[in-house]
Amino acid sequence: MVAEGQAPIAAFAPSPASAIIAAAAKGAFDPAQRIAYASGHLKTKKVPEMSALIDHMIAYYVAGPAADLSVAPRFYPYGELQLIFEDKVSVAVRKFGPKVRKHSKEAGKAFIDRMIEKGAWSTSQGEYGGSMHQFQADRFREVIRAQQDADPIIQNAKADPEYWDKAFGDLVATAT
Repeated sequence: MVAEGQAPIAAFAPSPASAIIAAAAKGAFDPAQRIAYASGHLKTKKVPEMSALIDHMIAYYVAGPAADLSVAPRFYPYGELQLIFEDKVSVAVRKFGPKVRKHSKEAGKAFIDRMIEKGAWSTSQGEYGGSMHQFQADRFREVIRAQQDADPIIQNAKADPEYWDKAFGDLVATAT
């Protein structure tokens, strides 16, 4: 029985986040394993297919929308760059369906890591710790052009207009 002015007990049911936290407390969630998986160091049956899928997603983004990228000239924290490029890759590959699109986070992270590594985003250490990254437009265009010329996936796509549809279809079929 609920007293006047009190919410019913069902209103206090645990949220899905509580279940995740409870599972983590029992050891079901291993952050080190998730980091190893995200960085490509954990080997599972799905990693080779996912790696190829991520490579194709990045190649598709580099072959098309990346060439037109324009970014405000300010410093960005790494987490914000991850969100930006997750969204950009997701929008670029949306025509290939949700099974491809659900890997946009990994592809966006891999893309931004590669761009930072090649100097397309400068890195400066913050006054209070952490690092910030600033877009280097000229260097970014050089890196994109070089990747467009050197990437075998992009070269295959240039040779065959139907390549992207076939490749993503095959990669999704083998990953499921």
